Order: sequence, then C-alpha cells, then structure tokens
Amino acid sequence: MAEPALGGDIIEKFRCFQCKNYLSVSPIVVSPDGKSLCGICYSSANETAYKVPVLEDFLKTLSYPCKFKDHGCKELFKFGETQDHDAHCLYHPMKCPAPSSCTWEGSIKEMLDHFPECHSEQIAEKMTFKLADKDKRGCLLAWVGGVNAILKYYYNVSTGNLQYHIYHFSTDVQEMKVKISLINDADLDYRIDLKRGPSSLFNKSFYKDFSDIPNPKTIDLHFLAPVLDNPNCVRVNMTLHIVKSDESKKQKHDEVSEQFVDYDLIKDLKCSWCRGYLLPCVYKNLTSGKNICFYCKHQFNEVECELNKEITEKVSKTNFPCRWRGCKTIKSGVILMEHELSCKLRMFKCPVCTDDMIKKEDVISHLKEHGSYFKNNTQHIIRLGKKYILKVFTVKNHDIIYITCDFKSGQFSFSLDSVYKFNNDTTLIILFEHDHCTANFKIVVDLRENRIVSVDELPFCFKNGKEIRIKYNIK
Repeated sequence: MAEPALGGDIIEKFRCFQCKNYLSVSPIVVSPDGKSLCGICYSSANETAYKVPVLEDFLKTLSYPCKFKDHGCKELFKFGETQDHDAHCLYHPMKCPAPSSCTWEGSIKEMLDHFPECHSEQIAEKMTFKLADKDKRGCLLAWVGGVNAILKYYYNVSTGNLQYHIYHFSTDVQEMKVKISLINDADLDYRIDLKRGPSSLFNKSFYKDFSDIPNPKTIDLHFLAPVLDNPNCVRVNMTLHIVKSDESKKQKHDEVSEQFVDYDLIKDLKCSWCRGYLLPCVYKNLTSGKNICFYCKHQFNEVECELNKEITEKVSKTNFPCRWRGCKTIKSGVILMEHELSCKLRMFKCPVCTDDMIKKEDVISHLKEHGSYFKNNTQHIIRLGKKYILKVFTVKNHDIIYITCDFKSGQFSFSLDSVYKFNNDTTLIILFEHDHCTANFKIVVDLRENRIVSVDELPFCFKNGKEIRIKYNIK
C-alpha cells in the first residue's frame, strides 16, 4: 500500500495523453509537441518520443488511485503497481455473466448482490448439474467456504466433451482445488473422482467462448462412459476446497508432515501373510504370534485371531506409502486404508481365474468373461423342470461380490461371497415373482452363506406357472 496521494486536482494532471490513465507505468516519454505518454502507450506509438528521467523520477514519488476509483475502489499504489492491480480489481466493471438477456453491468462486488436479486435460480450451495442426450450450457454461482465462485460449462453431445471454467471473487484466496465426481444418475455405485487444477480470479476471459480460450479445461465423457456403465444421464459434482492467504502457511506445514515417511520405522510393520504394510485394524495370529493386516484377517477363523490394540494404535498414527504401483500418495494408517480401497491404480483379484492383476477400470469387462454383471433389481427367468447354474458379479463397497444360483429338481441353492471378505455387513435380498398374480416371496442371504429354497416353500400359486422370476438386490 502506498502513502496518501496528492490532492485530487493535482494527481489528475499526470495522465497519459493517449489512454487517459495515470502516468504510473515506465518508461514515461514526451512527444515533440509536449504530450506525455505512459509506458504502455509508448510501446505502440509510431511517433518519435523522448524519455524524461527527471519527470519519471518525480512520478515515482507519487501515489496513484485505482483507475476504478469512481466505482468504489479506494486503494492507492506506488509507481509501477497499478497495472497488476487493475487487472484483478474487484471494482472492475463487468457485464452480468448469467447466460440470459440480462443487460446489467457493474463491479464484481455489486455482482454478488445482483445475482440473488435477479438470478436466484442459478445460485447453489453445491456445483451440481446433470448431462443427458442434449447439448447443454450453464452457469452456477456458489458460496464455498465464505468465498463466492462461479462455474461456466458447456457440454457437446456429439464429441462427448464437457468444457468448464471456475472463477472466484476474492483476492484473499491463495489456492482453490477442484474435485470433480462423475456419477451414473441411475446407479450411484458407478462413479469416478477426478482432481483438476486451480481456478482463476474472475476476469474478462469469462465472457469468451471456450473455443477462444487457450487450453480450456475439458473432460472426455465418451472415454469415461464405460467405467460408469454407459449411463443415459451423468450427474456432475464439482467440489471446491479453498485456501485463504492466512491458512496457506499452516496447510504447507501439514502437507510436509503428511508427506514424510520413516522407512526405518515401517520396515518392521509388515503383515506376516501378504507382506504388505500393516494397516488398522491389526490382528495377532494366536497360533504363530505374528501380526496380520486388516485385508488378510479374513483368511483365518475368528478364534485364531485377536485385535492387537498396541500395534493398531501405533500404525494409525504412522505414515505409509500407498501399496499400488505408480501411486505416490502418503497417508497415516487409518486414512491410507480408505485411500487404497478407492485408489485409481488399485488392482483387483478375480474370484474365478488366477489373474490377480486386473486394473480398476477393467474389472467390469473382465468379470463379464466369467458370468453376467448385474446391477440392483437385475432379474432372471427360471423355467421349472430345467436345470440352471447362474453366476453373476457386481462391485460393491470396494469389493467384488459374486452370487451363484444352482437350480435343479425343484430346488434353488444360493451362495453369496466376495473376494476380499472385509465387508461383513453385505447382504443379498432375493425376491421371487411370477406373472399370473402379485404374490411374491423374499429371502435374505448373508455374506459367505449358502441358502437352499425349495419350490414347495414358495406360495402355492407359484406351482401353477411354468416360470419363476428372481430379482437380486445387494445391500
């Protein structure tokens, strides 16, 4: 901040003849006819002009008001500082950014009052919108962590490209991180989380079309659609994490602490079964006396293991690197466990073949080689008098769940199991239906349970038909 400026009448005399802004950008020159030019206009001037060092030295002693002082800005600046401020001044007059016929103009500060008054339908607590089978463009104003941010987006159905820009309205913002979630609107289990670069302070580039902006932020939805199970409608959530200037030092300290790994310490904190790092909860094998990790505990009977509270507490506070090759994430034990389950580089083990190196994005296509992939409320038709063995798979709670239905001699045999077996609360609801009336029959199968159901156990009317419908629902 500069010292108080000269009196208003005096400072007004020191303006550029061409752009009419203050003579506050070097080099200051004077044309042969005595007209003064600032450094910006001098670089584009065709006429001969001369530097006047004495004049520029005097101008460097002055303080200059913002060029938008008539719009409310009261800040003063030293010689050479006004250009950077003018580009980001919150009192810079702007047009209304709403995609409508609104003709309002005003400062960025005034815009924050204009939106609630005239465009309340475009204000949201979260930046969420849906994309289907039509081109779509939109604008949303959100209040995030005490800072206003505005999202502008355009979706082109033919190319599958979603282009977007996010701007904020605060000079206190040091950094703004954007997390984008793409979700199958019909089945919320299918989702992709993306991390993108920081946003910009609101400026004139907002009004440009995306084709006019160099390197616009783009997401190829056609490329990602198979991972989302090719949905008809995609829900897009954009979550912002804002770091203000006074928080940045603390965050940098936390980040440095989080990234530190004491490899001498953790070399002895490994699972005796899989040889991976011990992540909580840690158990002790009562037979061997050795520790086993959360992932491997299911390999043993309950009576063979007990919780090792001392080691669990220790690893919960210790930093470990992610186990998946190529991932550079470092977290403490409790947080890292959640990260590893959802890590983009995670590898899955197939429950049928010996291939245990299936990439996360290839899991669904690989499972389809061994059976049917199903979503909730998937149904199968069973013809009475025939034999069936049906195998279906799904991905739920970071685990591969598989169901086997064996039907013969009027008897169903159902089994529910999973690859990693750490989600003990997973259950399967099976609904039996038929076409000639609304009667139905429901059973619940727990994880790692075999359940036998005879046709004789179903309502009497089921025996009058030739077919039975069964529907699966995983909880």
